[in-house]
Amino acid sequence: MPTRRFFPVLCVFFIGMIISLILFVTVKNWEQTKQRIEFESRSRGYANAIESNLKEYLRALQFIGDFLNNSPQMNRQKFSNYVKNPLSRYPGIKAFSWNPLVKAEERANYESLAQKEGFHDFKFTERTKEGRLIEAGQRKEYVVVYYIDPLETNKPALGFDIASNSTRLQAIEYVFNKGTPAVTGRITLVQETGSQFGTLLLLPIYQQGVSLDTLEKRRQYRKGVAVEVLRIGDVVETALSNFPNEGIDVYLYDISAMDENSFLYFRPSKDSVTMQAPMKRNTIEQGLHWSKSFKFANRQWKILFHPSKFYLDSHKAWQAWTILIGSLLLTTILIFYLYRKIKNTIEIEWRVDQQIQTNQQLEKLILDLQRTEEELKTKTNRLESAMISLNGGVWDWNIVTSEVYFSPEWIKMPGYGPEEIKGHLQTWESTLHPEDKPKIREILSNYFTGKSKDYRSEHRMRTKSGNWIWVIDTGKIVEWDKSGNPLRMTGTDIDVTNIKQKEEERIQLFTVIEQAYESIVVTDIHGNIEYVNASFEKTSGYTLNEIIGKNPRFLKSGTHDVTFYKQIWDTIKSGNVWSGYITNKKKDGTLYEENTTISPVHNKEGKIINFVAIKYDVTHEKNLESQLRQAQKMEAIGTLAGGIAHDFNNILQGIFSSIQIVKMKLPSASLEKKYLEQAFEFSRRGADLVRQILTFSRQTDTKHGIIQMVPIVKEVLKMMKSTLPTTITIQDRLPNSCVNISGNLVQIHQVIMNICTNAGYAMRETGGVLTVKLEETTLSNQKAANLFLKEGKYLKLTISDTGTGIPPDVQEHIFEPFFTTKSKEEGTGLGLSVVHGIVRDHKGAIFVESVVNNQNNTSTSAEWHSGGTKFDVFFPVVEAKIQSLDETQSPALVGTEQILLVDDEEIVVETEKLLLEGLGYKVKTAYDGKQALDIFLHSPNSFDIVITDQTMPKMTGDQLAQELLKIRPNIPIILMTGFSHKINLENTQKIGIHKIVMKPIEGDQLGTIVREVFDKSFPTIYQL
Repeated sequence: MPTRRFFPVLCVFFIGMIISLILFVTVKNWEQTKQRIEFESRSRGYANAIESNLKEYLRALQFIGDFLNNSPQMNRQKFSNYVKNPLSRYPGIKAFSWNPLVKAEERANYESLAQKEGFHDFKFTERTKEGRLIEAGQRKEYVVVYYIDPLETNKPALGFDIASNSTRLQAIEYVFNKGTPAVTGRITLVQETGSQFGTLLLLPIYQQGVSLDTLEKRRQYRKGVAVEVLRIGDVVETALSNFPNEGIDVYLYDISAMDENSFLYFRPSKDSVTMQAPMKRNTIEQGLHWSKSFKFANRQWKILFHPSKFYLDSHKAWQAWTILIGSLLLTTILIFYLYRKIKNTIEIEWRVDQQIQTNQQLEKLILDLQRTEEELKTKTNRLESAMISLNGGVWDWNIVTSEVYFSPEWIKMPGYGPEEIKGHLQTWESTLHPEDKPKIREILSNYFTGKSKDYRSEHRMRTKSGNWIWVIDTGKIVEWDKSGNPLRMTGTDIDVTNIKQKEEERIQLFTVIEQAYESIVVTDIHGNIEYVNASFEKTSGYTLNEIIGKNPRFLKSGTHDVTFYKQIWDTIKSGNVWSGYITNKKKDGTLYEENTTISPVHNKEGKIINFVAIKYDVTHEKNLESQLRQAQKMEAIGTLAGGIAHDFNNILQGIFSSIQIVKMKLPSASLEKKYLEQAFEFSRRGADLVRQILTFSRQTDTKHGIIQMVPIVKEVLKMMKSTLPTTITIQDRLPNSCVNISGNLVQIHQVIMNICTNAGYAMRETGGVLTVKLEETTLSNQKAANLFLKEGKYLKLTISDTGTGIPPDVQEHIFEPFFTTKSKEEGTGLGLSVVHGIVRDHKGAIFVESVVNNQNNTSTSAEWHSGGTKFDVFFPVVEAKIQSLDETQSPALVGTEQILLVDDEEIVVETEKLLLEGLGYKVKTAYDGKQALDIFLHSPNSFDIVITDQTMPKMTGDQLAQELLKIRPNIPIILMTGFSHKINLENTQKIGIHKIVMKPIEGDQLGTIVREVFDKSFPTIYQL
């Protein structure tokens, strides 16, 4: 047996070994990559939780800092009550403390005050290097723990000077200089009883009402620091409480510190072999690990994650070894198979040779075979000529010897020359695509065994350049031996690459059209539908079988007239493209609007053979556009209303003042005084109208509190039952308990009363049902955006009626001021506009649906399905203490204090001076800001309060207030204004003004406000 015949066996052996090793290495790398990605994913979740938790602890400190900044009168009990809530929410906080900055000369006074409060052992202390607490040494400044909570577990820390340590002192100087929070390096807490490290979060507190825009001012007005004591281990454990403690060891470092002080905390997994953390990071950052650095206050922290041995063992994979063993086994089987086949072939050839030598009768058979071959060659030549025109070639395979004849056309097809192709079966096999080989072997086997009548295969062939072409390979057995075994097979290969590519392009184009988001419709030249894609079926509700062959006219909505559709047909039949918006009707009757482009399709001769329409459903976008236009219109009207109200308030103040002066000079029983009373009442009604306009435009400051809606709704419905006719039935759907909202009690009452009154008006003739419903709901991001709200929880107030409904053309204007369908005697048209302003002022939204006499009714609500109107009002839900219904008590009006009164209107000054002097006050007047400043400079301590107008020549009211507060920082100031965008609560608080009052104002109201300032019984800002 010639050794060369077994060369394919050796080739299979080496190729199988190489492929097995490549597969093993590839899968092994994939397993390791998968393990690393999974580990990093889990570690990232841990790191995000820890970082997010640390930010929460920082926000808790800022929360305490806001309290200290806004509480000028602080005591130990107030501090303790305020910090209890964050202490209960954040387990990692061991204490909150207030640490004032104490000069050396103030030390004895602070120690004495604390001892009088019951802390008899209170002294300024510091810690020695050995960790003992001793009395603090003499220094220029101390930052001592003066208030601390919880007190019982932290008494040793009272009086402790946190600036006595260089680490803490560095952080303290940083926060005072920068004005931002800072965290110290790791420290051992005074309260620490275990082995954990702690740290201090510091927040600077400055004196109130001063500018802090420079470093010198921040150092000059230092007051102290708010301190949050953190036990680092508890912070980390709290952050990771929702994560399984297995498989991953967690290390926390402060990389801003020196290496020996950088370690903060170690959290071993429950299955970890190592229960003690290495103090240096480089011992951890080896092998599989993941880390994340982040900035915490002023320092850079780093979290390291290292897998435990249990984690690595549990994530071992055996796919690579399984593939290696399987590949080697498959190679062995293939080698054994080839060896047997070659051996059998050699034995058969040997037997044939022996039989030819011993049997001379086979000579005749050989001659016959030669003649047959000549005839076959002739036929083959003819076939090859035919192949040239088909871009193909002929082959002739000797099945016994594996020799193959390839025609010149066949050799040219893959791009080879005649000398480059060997006439052997292996040459043909080497050109086959690896993925196609099993299929071809199966086809040949089926043909040889008689399972199929012919041989035909469509497969890929490699060209000389390395590319692949598609061929159709057909063949037929033309010679058998006496036993019926095939001896010879002839066939052809035809290059069909271009046909295959065109077919794939057609399939790809069809897939793109079928999966396109836009609806696509193809019709014949008469408009009959031949094709629609899946998007059209989804949008219209019709299936393909329901519409094929039909004309698109069944989609007509009735919105467009005949001329509209004729114009479309005239455009596309003339060969042009039509684009525009069409309103169509879905299968369920719902109308929808589409942005449509219809194009004619031409053949090679330029004749129109089809029409194609590309449609995009823009119903949602159109609705949003309409809502946005309405919102912009209401905003513009609101701005105009605010400007009108400003001028009108100043005019009314002059009328009020003039009437009050004349009234004071007339006898009480005179007819003239009676007429003046009527004029004053009309002026008051004008002021009420201005307040309504400002409420609509959301340009007034209203006092908000935490309230419940259920009692308010019940009170309104009780009033409505007594005023509505008996033909109207009132239904309420109120829960037993309801969530809270933040709002103004009177304004919320006004909203419900106004909508219910309008509902009763709509049913006054026919009767009906008024339904009021409260429910808590959560608005998703999309739904909230449609209402111009933020995503979250809302209280939904629904008020519906079964009345006449609101026509669409009227519905667009119902929230505009002075728009009304009532007669002149029945209403002003400010009702719903005020409702709109109140709702937007409460960070809410109002939405209306209405059906007129059951026309175009697409609502699914059974409460008003036959006609009527439904208002949905949304208010944000809050969690807080309920507002008391009786929050104020009228203070006494009289007094004896000295007042500086400033206004550029002489009649206003004279009137207010007479009124205030009538209440017992001493009044000094000025007619502009410059004159008032000169009077105050001459005798700054002679005045107890300043009342000033805002808009004055030479110097405005807020500018005057700033100058006065520079002279006397504690002087109370009341600012009066008709209305100004420049003046609001936030601006006046920054300046230091105690109250802001809207004009016009009556005399008794002014007396009440003055008294409130002196008694300090109301919040900082007075709101009308």
